[in-house]
Amino acid sequence: GIEIPAVTTIMAILQWLPNLLLVLAMSSEDAAVNPMATGAEGEDLDYPMSEISDMTPRDLQILFDEASTNNRTELTKAEFLAFLLKTEIDMNKEESGAPPFTDLDSDGVITEDEILKELKTWTVEPKEELKRIRKLEQDKFRAADENGDKKLSGDELAFMYSPHPFHEGVLNVLTKSEFSIRDLNKDGKLTEEELWYDHIRPEDHDPHDGEEAAERSSVFKGLDDDGDSFISFTEMKDWESGEVYLKIAVDKIFDLCDADGNQKASYQELRVAWPMIDETGVALNIAGIFESVLLKVKGPQDKGLDLSHMEGDQLEDEYAVGVHGDNQDDLYPSEDEPIDDEDAEVLQDEYMDEHEDAVMAAEVNAGGESDHGFEDL
Repeated sequence: GIEIPAVTTIMAILQWLPNLLLVLAMSSEDAAVNPMATGAEGEDLDYPMSEISDMTPRDLQILFDEASTNNRTELTKAEFLAFLLKTEIDMNKEESGAPPFTDLDSDGVITEDEILKELKTWTVEPKEELKRIRKLEQDKFRAADENGDKKLSGDELAFMYSPHPFHEGVLNVLTKSEFSIRDLNKDGKLTEEELWYDHIRPEDHDPHDGEEAAERSSVFKGLDDDGDSFISFTEMKDWESGEVYLKIAVDKIFDLCDADGNQKASYQELRVAWPMIDETGVALNIAGIFESVLLKVKGPQDKGLDLSHMEGDQLEDEYAVGVHGDNQDDLYPSEDEPIDDEDAEVLQDEYMDEHEDAVMAAEVNAGGESDHGFEDL
């Protein structure tokens, strides 16, 4: 389970009640035949289910149908995770291309020579770390170059440059390099402290850093599949690929929606729980995956604002109306009263006061991104 601030829990439960009554009112026959059945004919399914996101009941039904197999009325954790992983890989393939700073001749292909030229420009301290990451990039290149032509093109570019590696060879190379620098006593397994050890700035390493320590402990437990309190090479691959963060999100979503404890989630259970799921922020790490699926199924939606033809004050006014509604008097000072840093700080404080519970819950429960060591250098 997860810890949720008391006020947030009470507010979310109150938000659940209308949906809970709706589900209880549904006939079991209708629910079994059609998981979309929601009781009243013609019910509006296009309203946001919480104030945190734009997820609607219809959107949730689309995601449920895409994730479920064989038109089943319930989702297992394994199905949900497999759906997220496949979608993320598809996204990585679509978005990956030749980085312009590496693709020196701009031909859309990365050669071994271009990789070597780029690596020579890298300046990282200490020198041992620079040597390691240069070798790592060369090893990743060779693993991604499946046809051995010393060039990367097509899917090979995604193998090399995906932020969450999914190519087995590239993932093995990356994990081997990262595992070796963390395995301080060279016993072939990592303790929690070793996993998070900052080998570049060891003087800044603090394993007892408040909320960050709690988050790291949660990730460690998510990685430790066999429960032996150590992370093996195989388990660490889930960290380097980012899969552990998807697993944690799925576990926390099921903690909130699996009302009958059968380790499965029906559409109705997800719908009732969604305000709490949004409120606690447990789905933040997979929001981009949801958006990608909905875009493909529904096509571009007219939810955003076409601002391409606007400039200056007109653009600012249109953005404000789109985000905040028509009542702008209290949001922006007049032209005679330009907003300054102090005014901006007051507005930010007022927002934080109003949304403090949701923000705190999201920060505590959302999890983070994997740090592969060399990407921030």
